[in-house]
Order: sequence, then structure tokens, then C-alpha cells
Amino acid sequence: DSYTFTDVRENHSFSAIFNIYSYEITTNAGNGGIITPATSFVNYGDDVTLHILPDDCYFIDSVWVDGVYHGNDSEIILQNVTDNHIVAATFAKYEYTISVTDATNGNIGPNGNILVLCGDDLTLNIAPENGYFIDSLIVDDDTISGADSYTFTDVRDDHSFSAIFDIYSYQIT
Repeated sequence: DSYTFTDVRENHSFSAIFNIYSYEITTNAGNGGIITPATSFVNYGDDVTLHILPDDCYFIDSVWVDGVYHGNDSEIILQNVTDNHIVAATFAKYEYTISVTDATNGNIGPNGNILVLCGDDLTLNIAPENGYFIDSLIVDDDTISGADSYTFTDVRDDHSFSAIFDIYSYQIT
């Protein structure tokens, strides 16, 4: 830009004020975490560091900068910023497996390998066949007294489960 003094007949003073360009860094964190700082402004040529923080039970699934995949790093550094940017992150919940072995002479439902999201509960129903009773339950290799249901609460690890059924026996005298 320029300024022209025309038909100069006296002294003039002139000055200019320069301001640095500033660029917006917009963040978009999906369900399960945050990006800090949230939306910010960065001066031309400066660097900015963003931290991707998952909530409890979540992990960073993917990070995107201006629509380009950047893995699942927990820190993004934008260097020499000369344009607006959008940083997005997606998060996923950890999943754990509860391995339920269906025993002879009774049923456990559900059974098999059951996926449970971190922090969720899973209730198992135990039912003996006719003529049998629930003797004991085996939870992660620990034997406990039998009951007709068992609940894993706030699941944060893999588990195993099975039941022992015993036959009713009667004494005839």
C-alpha cells in the first residue's frame, strides 16, 4: 500500500502502524476426550502445541489436522503457523473380554467371549438343569459360593467365569 502527498506546501508527518497477522486454530474433540487449548489464535510464524486428552476409559483413536490423518499422538505441534488450521480427534472406549465357559449340567447366559466396554457392567444368569444345583462359581480362578446370578461391575480388565453344578443326592434309609 502507499500514500501520496499532493501539492505539498507545508511540512507533514506520516507514520504507519503495522499489526501481525493472527490465525485461528479450531479444535474439534469427539465424545470421550478434549483438545487443549480449545480454539486459539496464533500470530504469524509462531508455533502452537495442542494436547489431546482422553477421558477415563477412552483412548485416542485418531487425530486429524486439516483433514489429514496424523495417527493417534497425544500432542500435535503446529510450527511456523501461516494459515488457519482445524485439529480434530476421535476417541474410542477400551473393550474387555469376559470369557464365560458354559458348564455341564447347567447354563450360564450369556456365554462365550463377551465384549464389555470399559466401566460397564455385565450380569450373568446361572441356571442348573433339573436335578442339579449351583455348587460354586469360579471368577478369575477364585472359587466363590454359588448364586443364580453374578455381576461384573465397572469392568476395567479381562475376566473369566464358570460355574460348577452338582447333582442332588438323597439318602434312602
